[in-house]
Amino acid sequence: MRKSILTIIVSLFALAVTSFGAPFLYAQQPGLSQDKNGNLELHVVTDETVNIKVFIDDKPAIDAQFQKDISEERISIAPHKVFYFNFQPGKHTLRAEAQPGNQSFTGEFEVINNKQWLALSYVDPQRIKQKEQFTLEVYDHQIWYQ
Repeated sequence: MRKSILTIIVSLFALAVTSFGAPFLYAQQPGLSQDKNGNLELHVVTDETVNIKVFIDDKPAIDAQFQKDISEERISIAPHKVFYFNFQPGKHTLRAEAQPGNQSFTGEFEVINNKQWLALSYVDPQRIKQKEQFTLEVYDHQIWYQ
């Protein structure tokens, strides 16, 4: 009897884990809140159809799907999204992950008292012959993508 109850409990647990992704097994770290009036403007751009996750100081900041767009003239338009955050002055770590492709990147940036602009770009490693698929650029002036 005990063996069958234990089997049922284990089966229900396994079903819950596969159905719900096991959110109850660990405490998820709270993500960063966007702040349109913040001191950090992060532009993420790619010419790929990809899901990009960004963590800043090990806290989830972005989980966004990018869809490659082809215009009527068959010109690829790079998907571009802007995210706004507010950070204390000092050094911070940004980690980015791309799926599919299983690529990751870690870089640092420094927030000075004024507003900072970051440009994180991603290129499919199958299309380029360089080691880095992600690049991170830091600016002290506004940046534009078209």
